Amino acid sequence: MRLHVEFMSGSRSPYAKSAQTLPPARGDVGLFWWTIAIFILLAITTFSWLGSLYIFRHPEKPQNYRVLSKFQKLEPLKKFNERTAPQGKFHNATELYGKYFGFDPGELTVQNDLFKRSYIRNYDDDPPVYVRGTYRIYKIETLSADQPFMSGLVVRAKSVNLPNVSIEFVFPMDSMPVERLTYGDDLVLDTNESFASVLHVSTLPENSLCLTVVPLTYNFFSVNPAESGRLTALNPPGRLNMDAPWPVTDDTPVNPVEPLEVAGAPGRAQAGEGKN
Repeated sequence: MRLHVEFMSGSRSPYAKSAQTLPPARGDVGLFWWTIAIFILLAITTFSWLGSLYIFRHPEKPQNYRVLSKFQKLEPLKKFNERTAPQGKFHNATELYGKYFGFDPGELTVQNDLFKRSYIRNYDDDPPVYVRGTYRIYKIETLSADQPFMSGLVVRAKSVNLPNVSIEFVFPMDSMPVERLTYGDDLVLDTNESFASVLHVSTLPENSLCLTVVPLTYNFFSVNPAESGRLTALNPPGRLNMDAPWPVTDDTPVNPVEPLEVAGAPGRAQAGEGKN
C-alpha cells in the first residue's frame, strides 16, 4: 500500500489570506506620518529663515519696517556731525537732473527703495547722495502723523539755477521753532554743514524733478545765513511712517521762482516784516 502525502502550500490553503488584504504593520504607519511631519517642519523652518532674511535685508518695505520696529530690531537713526557724516558725492541741480531724469518708473522705484534702505541703516553699506546749491522756498507745511516724517516742517524749494529741479527739504524736530521759515527764503546747501541726503526722487509735469532730502547732521541749520542767520534745531526722528506715501508733500504745480507767488502765502513784504 502506497501512502500519498500532499503538502499544502500557503497559497493553496483555504485558511490563508491574500497578502494584499493584510493591514500594514503599526510601525510602518507611524514612520510614514513622522516623515510627513518632519518635511512640514523643514518647510516651515526654511520659509521662516528666508522670510527673516528678507525682512532684515529690506527694512524700507512698510510691512518689514513695522515688524522690525515692533521687535526693536532697528538701529536708531544716527545724529552725524561734520566729521562723522557718511562719505558721499555732492550734486548740484544740473547734475541731479542729468542723473535721474531719464529713469523709468521701475528704475525709480528700485532707486528710491535703495535710498530709504541706506537711510534706515545709517549708510553702513551704501553712500548717500548729497544735494548742494541754492533753492528758493515756495511751499511750507507742518508735518503730521500720516506723513513719512511725523513731526517737524517740510518745505518745497526750487533751484534758482535750474527751474526744472525742486526739492522738498524735511526739517525733523520735536517742537516748532519760534522763528518760522518764510516764503521766498533761500536754502543754501553746501558741502560743509548741510549734508542734505536724497531719500526719494519723483517726476513732475513739464519735465521736472522733485527730490526729498533730509540733513544727516541734524545740527542747527541756517536759512539765509548772510541775511539773518536764523537757526533751526533739528533731531533725528525716533520712528518713520513707511506706510505713508512719498513724496512727503503733494504734487502742487511748481511756481516760478521770481516773482514768488504761492496760494495763501504771505506777500514778500509781509515775509520781510517777519524777519525783524
